[in-house]
Amino acid sequence: MDNSVSSTGKVAIIGMGQRGLSLGLALSKPDWKLHVVGYDRDPVAAKRAKSLGAVERMDRSLRLAVDQADLTILAIPYRETREVLTQIAPYLKDDSVIFDTSPLKTSTLSWAEQILPPDRHWVGGFLIPGQVGAEASASLYEDGFLIVVAPPGADGGALELAARLSSVLGAAPFFFDAQEFDGLMAGVESLPSLLALACYRTIAGSPGWRDASLLAGSIFERATSPLECREAQTCAAEIVANRESILRRLDMALEEIGELRRVLTDPDAERTLVQYLSEAEQGRARWLRDRERPARRQTEPAPPLPSGATGLRRLFDLGGWFQSPGSSSARSAKDRDGD
Repeated sequence: MDNSVSSTGKVAIIGMGQRGLSLGLALSKPDWKLHVVGYDRDPVAAKRAKSLGAVERMDRSLRLAVDQADLTILAIPYRETREVLTQIAPYLKDDSVIFDTSPLKTSTLSWAEQILPPDRHWVGGFLIPGQVGAEASASLYEDGFLIVVAPPGADGGALELAARLSSVLGAAPFFFDAQEFDGLMAGVESLPSLLALACYRTIAGSPGWRDASLLAGSIFERATSPLECREAQTCAAEIVANRESILRRLDMALEEIGELRRVLTDPDAERTLVQYLSEAEQGRARWLRDRERPARRQTEPAPPLPSGATGLRRLFDLGGWFQSPGSSSARSAKDRDGD
């Protein structure tokens, strides 16, 4: 296999929202010697990406963007993923990697298996910023997490590339399977959105909302804040696609609401509520504290490369791509191939 790609290293980023911009800015640093191109059907987003230096150029079509790309990153809403995979599949380079950053993996993995030609390697990823509420930047994912979701039998070279990408971003990689990931996302992403929706509809739909709206303050604002985080269409598509996992989480939530209702009918309700609230407050504080502990950010090792993955290893020249020229960890190609 021709390994000249290691000197060109083309990366195509599809979608120039916060994820795409931040990835482009991080990968476009001169140390990495990568050629980063982008595509976004929104001309405003495309112009912004180019003006900020997130890409060398913005291509006018998906076909041009992915042509000869060694790594294609999908930073688009979940509901657009299947259509984009279908459009780019005929033009993807042999032995290239498609890194999908959408928040659901079981369905996107299924689409990739149906749509992508052989020897095009899908790897799922999910990026968690190091700071909540931060703007797009090259450092957005520093001290954050890169979740890697690999299909069964995934090429080890593609997995190692994903792990190396975490080093570029300054994020710790963690590995999940698709069903496990979707089940967890149902609890930490979709359930809060649905509970916020229920809270708002319960109060705003009541006869006294006109007066209640005058009293609603920061607590009600925080309780319903998940409603403003994403587009309704995007949120609804993700919830419906993951409905089985979310229904299980809703059942668990209903059990908790039933327990709280039972407590309120008990003569000793105040003591029990103090206990529950104190336990929840302490547990939440531990969670927030643990997120910042260095031990939790310890990088998981990438799965070992199988013997048949040397092609991708040479293709991406992983040590050369994602090591700055002066890095003490940079090694010769001979050393890398001997791992």
